[in-house]
Amino acid sequence: MIALALGGRPTLARQALASLHKSITSTGMEREYLPRMLNGLVLVAEDKLFNALPELRAMEGDGFAQIGIVEAYRKAGKKAEAQVTRDALFAKKDFDYQTSAIPIAHFRLKPILYSAESQASR
Repeated sequence: MIALALGGRPTLARQALASLHKSITSTGMEREYLPRMLNGLVLVAEDKLFNALPELRAMEGDGFAQIGIVEAYRKAGKKAEAQVTRDALFAKKDFDYQTSAIPIAHFRLKPILYSAESQASR
């Protein structure tokens, strides 16, 4: 689901999210917060950025939620906010299950830094 959303496949991501909602039987984070963050990623893929940010902020400490926030800011043309969020993600030192988000973030989010540096040098 995350790969579909970040890969720009909103229809398939939305279908995967619907399937997840049907299968969740636990309580707590899996039931309350995770679906909101995943919905936020799908909303970013659907270019519904205003609706995406509150969903992603529900799990702002999660690496994938932060990637979604950066993508939402980037798509909205808010490069400074995207850069601050990106830098905060890369500055994190206490990783657990989110560690898989970091290589993805480096791949997806490095162009933001490089494009800002290249424009500053012009």
